Amino acid sequence: MVVIQFTSTLSGERNMTQADAKTTVAVVGGGVAGLALGTFLLRSGIPCVVLEKNSREYVEQRQRAGSLDSRGVRTLRAWGAGEAVEGHGEQRAWRMDTGEDGAGAFIPQQVLVRNLIRIFLRDGGDLRFEAEDVTLEGLGTEQPRVRYRDGEGAKAIDCAFVAGADGFHGVSRTAIPDGFLACHSHEFGYAWLTVMAEVPADPAAVMAVHSRGFAARITRGPHASRIYLQCPSTTPSATGRTRGSGTNSAPGSPPRCGEGRS
Repeated sequence: MVVIQFTSTLSGERNMTQADAKTTVAVVGGGVAGLALGTFLLRSGIPCVVLEKNSREYVEQRQRAGSLDSRGVRTLRAWGAGEAVEGHGEQRAWRMDTGEDGAGAFIPQQVLVRNLIRIFLRDGGDLRFEAEDVTLEGLGTEQPRVRYRDGEGAKAIDCAFVAGADGFHGVSRTAIPDGFLACHSHEFGYAWLTVMAEVPADPAAVMAVHSRGFAARITRGPHASRIYLQCPSTTPSATGRTRGSGTNSAPGSPPRCGEGRS
């Protein structure tokens, strides 16, 4: 997940209609990035509101990637939120392509999200689930406004900053004004064939690196595993379509927490 920030001040009077709420930072997306950012903001004394389009039940159960690298673990601990991974994930050390070594954690992302929700709410955070039809207005002006709809109807939040933590396909990226965003990608020329299986992963992750590619079985919870097999990008899947492209992953590296839709 990528957090994108738009800056302004709260001094403007651009909007003529009354907003339902005001805050300093409106965070769009209640996944790992949005919840971690919200927690860091609160612990810095900065008010924020986190908007998540899905229900709490859904985000706490959806299957996602199951590893968090050492930098992520250290960052959570540095902000006093290490409990999000401690006691829940198996600790593993691995070498990153950046040359950075350290102990990461294999922890199903839904468990990490569940823990971050608990921490954020315990800290007094304002987390709004089922916030649908989010639109961002006035980005780059003195007072951005975030509009959304929930079970009570249409609502709006005025803020000083909007942080987009809703991923590549979210509304935040597409709302960035022209001239402010440059996208870069790199295709490594391989694809993933993946299978979600109702089989516990014991140990939490098994990885194999070979001259012909990478294979792995990684936990997705107490009763599920996702199995990965690297293959040429031209390999068709069972449905006749190529699976994935390896974008933003280095050859032989395991899938990372929050990357893609694993």
